Amino acid sequence: GGLDSQGNGILFATYHMLVSAKSEARQRTAPVTVDNSRLAQMIEWLGGRKAAGLVTFDEAHKAKNTGSFEALGASKTGLAVVELQQSCPGVGCLYASATGATEIKHLGYMERLGLHGA
Repeated sequence: GGLDSQGNGILFATYHMLVSAKSEARQRTAPVTVDNSRLAQMIEWLGGRKAAGLVTFDEAHKAKNTGSFEALGASKTGLAVVELQQSCPGVGCLYASATGATEIKHLGYMERLGLHGA
């Protein structure tokens, strides 16, 4: 991971960064996947399945479309937020947003809350 020898570190990232490709992937025409994305680098930096600590999602409403419901198309951002949580099950998640949800399905990215039977 990218943490120091005692497991400390801070990474600031934008939602756009979660869905962007690594620099070498940008030079190819292949679509961005979990494996060739900045998301993969973040998961590795955190320690993946062994990760601990806290991930804070500020302006979390930007991840509202996770595709958890058939009628709702999934956004790249929503899928990336869910993938980060699933790939790092030991981290705590803090969801912060001043924008209210109009429907429970818009909270699908908040997997750790167990709102959808997860």
